[in-house]
Order: sequence, then C-alpha cells, then structure tokens
Amino acid sequence: MPDKTPEWLKEYNDHIGSSRAAGLMGKCRFLDPLKIYRYMRHEEEMPDISGSPDVRRGTMFEPVALQLLKEATAGEVVKIEAHPQDSFQYHQDYPWANALPDVWATRKNGEEYPIEVKWPRPATFRRIQMGGLLPENSIQGQHQLAILDEPMLEFCICCCVTLDIIIVPVERDDTFIADMMQVQSDFMSRVKKGLPPSAKVAEVLPEPPKFTGEMTYIKSDEAIAAARAWIEARSIETDVKELMADAVARLKAVSGAATTYEIQDGDTPLTRHYKKTQVGRATFDRKSLLLKYPDLQKIIEKFESRGNPFQTFKSYRLTPESE
Repeated sequence: MPDKTPEWLKEYNDHIGSSRAAGLMGKCRFLDPLKIYRYMRHEEEMPDISGSPDVRRGTMFEPVALQLLKEATAGEVVKIEAHPQDSFQYHQDYPWANALPDVWATRKNGEEYPIEVKWPRPATFRRIQMGGLLPENSIQGQHQLAILDEPMLEFCICCCVTLDIIIVPVERDDTFIADMMQVQSDFMSRVKKGLPPSAKVAEVLPEPPKFTGEMTYIKSDEAIAAARAWIEARSIETDVKELMADAVARLKAVSGAATTYEIQDGDTPLTRHYKKTQVGRATFDRKSLLLKYPDLQKIIEKFESRGNPFQTFKSYRLTPESE
C-alpha cells in the first residue's frame, strides 16, 4: 500500500472506486450512498481503516498471494506482478470514476488481464467456496472492467489459514455496467448540486434493553481493544452459523431417504450423519395452571429449590460496521 499522502487521499475521495461502486448499489457492508456523499462533499472525514484486520490481512499477505498465484497458474501464465497502488486508472467515458487493480497477469500468448486479490475471513472464504463470489465482489469486478476497458478479470480468493486459493473468472457484463454507470453519474450530479441521496440503513442493530440507574462509560485503550475483539468475534460467529446452516441443508439434500449415512471420499470416511424423528417435547404452563388453581401455589413452592445468585452478561453492538 502507498503512503496515504494528501494527494493520494484527495484523488481517492474525489472519485468513485470499486468499493464505492458496490456501496452505491447497496451491496457494501461498510459504505452506503449517503456516507459516500458526505465524504465527497467533505462533510464527514473518511476514517483511517489501515489498522483494521481486513486491510492488514490484504497488505501483509500480498507477497504470499503473488506466490500462490504463480504456483496455481504455472504453465499458463508467464508473468504476474503487483500493480503500483499509487497509480490510479481512469476511463474517458467515466471521468468521475477510477480503479486500482491489485495484480496484472500475462498469459503465454501475451494477453494481459487484471486480478483482484481478496483475503477474507476463513468463514467467508468457505462461503465463497460453496456459493461463489459475494455480490459486493461481483460489482467491484464489473467496475474494474469498465474503467480498465477489459473483457475479463479474475478474483483470487485466499484463505489465510490453509493458504488455499479460489480463482474465479468474471466476464464483462456491458448491460450491468451501463446501469451501474448511470447510477454513478446520477449520484455525482447530486454531489455537485449538494443534494443528499436517500439514506439507506446498511445494518439494523438490535435495540439494547432499557435500564435504570447510572451508565458507566469506559474509554481506556484496553477497553476499546476488548470491545473491538468482541465485535470481530461476533462477526465471525455469524459467518460460521450461516455456513453451518448451509452445510446442514446440503447434507440433508444429498441424503435422500437415508436416516443413517456416511460420506466417503473413495475409501476414506469423511463424516457420519443421523436423522432421527423425535416426539415433541411436553411443556408445562405453570402460569395457566395457577390462574385456574391458585391454591396450588403454596404446594408447588414446597417442592421448589433455588440456586445461588448469578450474573448474566449480554452485549450489544452500538455502531454499524461501516463506522
């Protein structure tokens, strides 16, 4: 990554790049049209995300990605090199936009094509592996193709745990590009005229419960680090739950009518699964019982026992990921 000089930041903020393209289409976790508008109008300062785990993974593992690409494309590609990250690319038909490709590859026949490198969280890597590119990535790819005027590019999705990679080709979709660029053109017209776009809530956060008493505010570095670690862990937990639900649905689909089955790779057993129909659980409606027979209250209390007091712990995220 280049040093974020004032000139670099101005060039970045004055144009629509691939992440902002996804944000304007409502498919970016971190950006929405109103936030992009405020950045470009200098009504709100862009946050420094260089220290975020996602950005650090991409920066620190860039040499590894180049090596993995060389190994995966050996015999087909003769040259792979990183694109200078201080060299924005432009297209005369879209003066408001720019692109910053990650890598250029050259095939044996001399054909060059761009590659976008992503180092997602392990759970997101598996999601892409099973279901294909995220909508956010697909839009980013079409934006890059539009600005670079290329017929295709590839996404290299890398797993930072196993160092597995997925190479996903993306072909140019001129119909989608025309619609996307019209959205961008209309947006830039609003920016110049000072007309804010409609706010789109990128994420609905659960409302914390009401409380009585005094709120304690903690602002130490240690507390902030702990809170950010919890946010990161919850995000990973959500990814894992979605992956598990998808995997279970697929396992049920392939099993057919089988109730006990094993999945094997050749002669190697991978997993064993059991499907069992259970009788519904019996429930006890104590409230209704006591409403009808209030005299039973004292009898029930004789057989009740209470455990020791304990403290519950519930957490709520108050700031969306885009912050």
